[in-house]
Amino acid sequence: MDFIRVSNALDKDSKKERRTQLSTEIANWRKTQVRALPQMEDFLANSNVIVEPETDVLFLPSDLEPELRQQLNLQSLVEIEYQLREGEANDAVALLCNTIMHAMVLLEEKNRHARGIYQNTRAMTVINGVKEKRRIAAARYRETRHRLLKLTGASQTTIEDFPELKDEDTYAKNSANARGIGDGKTIDSWIWTFGNLKGLNAVEKAEFLKEIEKVQWFRARADMERWIEEVELLEEEFRRFIRGCQKLQEIWTSLSLSVNDRYTYLPRSISGTSATPKPSPGHCAYALQKADMYSKMASTAQNKFKTVGGEWPLQGETLSEYVRRRRPCLTVDWTASIGLTRSVD
Repeated sequence: MDFIRVSNALDKDSKKERRTQLSTEIANWRKTQVRALPQMEDFLANSNVIVEPETDVLFLPSDLEPELRQQLNLQSLVEIEYQLREGEANDAVALLCNTIMHAMVLLEEKNRHARGIYQNTRAMTVINGVKEKRRIAAARYRETRHRLLKLTGASQTTIEDFPELKDEDTYAKNSANARGIGDGKTIDSWIWTFGNLKGLNAVEKAEFLKEIEKVQWFRARADMERWIEEVELLEEEFRRFIRGCQKLQEIWTSLSLSVNDRYTYLPRSISGTSATPKPSPGHCAYALQKADMYSKMASTAQNKFKTVGGEWPLQGETLSEYVRRRRPCLTVDWTASIGLTRSVD
């Protein structure tokens, strides 16, 4: 408890010191603002409200309404602040991307090396620190985008150049590891190409995206080939299951007719001569029941297999020949696709 009280006291002293320092910096900013913009002196004097320094308004162009900016003759400063905010947005997105990758690497290293409560706790402390940086970077971008929209009146160009950042956008696929469940359905966020597409026409954007997405494209192609193989394996397993049920039906049917010294009985003969051994009725009934069960299983599986588009090799066709015949064409005619794209453009 003493440690907690001391820690809280240090936090309060630190906050008080930082607030004092921020108040001093804001006061110096006000003096510089009045010297550079004398027309704002009366406005600042009328807006002098005592608030906490962290909630004080600096009265930048983005803090003012368009009519007030025009009244105070601040239109020349709008472009300057826009350029500064644009750089701030670029820095925020760059920091966001770095922290996402950093947290991903740290989490992998923790899962690989951390053992026990002590090591896991220390590792999670570092990971949570990086996640906090990610949260700050995302909040900084959202605030900067809000300011940019106010400076431009929410123009369509600004909306396109600075997309809205959602929580699901702060995600990246790990290109160093194998694909996880659901990765194939997830598309990389716009933050990984942010800033590089501004000022480019449609053809230049397509060329740039094609260049940076090569790794993901080849990985997606490899995934597609594995999925095709999985479908082929599942189809063959289905066919083998059907053949297995049919074979077991034949075996149990033959067992119901077979004669075994251990499971047979000799019916009484009226003339006193020895009768021909016959299968035991109980074992015969059991064998017929099993044969009927496997017959129904084979029939049900075959109908379901046919319903989903399953096929069988032709007469005299090997399995490898059947697979090659059924496999989709994986060759891409790039020349034709590029010509089609250009004709559409």
